[in-house]
Amino acid sequence: MDFELGSFYTRAEINTVIGSRETMPFLAVSEGKVVAAFLTDALNRKAPRLVNVGTGPNRARRAEQLAAQEEAIPVFRKGNKGGAYATKFEYVGNWACESFDKEGEILDEAQAESLTTLAGVLRLREVK
Repeated sequence: MDFELGSFYTRAEINTVIGSRETMPFLAVSEGKVVAAFLTDALNRKAPRLVNVGTGPNRARRAEQLAAQEEAIPVFRKGNKGGAYATKFEYVGNWACESFDKEGEILDEAQAESLTTLAGVLRLREVK
């Protein structure tokens, strides 16, 4: 199954395609590689171009792992839609990591706008 831009999928549907069994991490891993990103509008208002990485367990490690990968990954966004969309993620395209900024202006700006402490910011670019 190919993901269709703008379509909504459950985490279980996405996991079937990407080969991951994880249900919670924002960067899903399968066979040692980051295979998808799951973002929320509340925490990532500038996503998918800029993705805030919190300080929770494994978040920075997985962000560093994604930054080291050359492959693009599918990115999904969970907005503030209710009803049937409350538990689904919108596919927003395939994105590759340009960098993981752990210091500097980009992190400072993101931290000033964030309600939580950040370990860094992932910079992504769309791959068509």
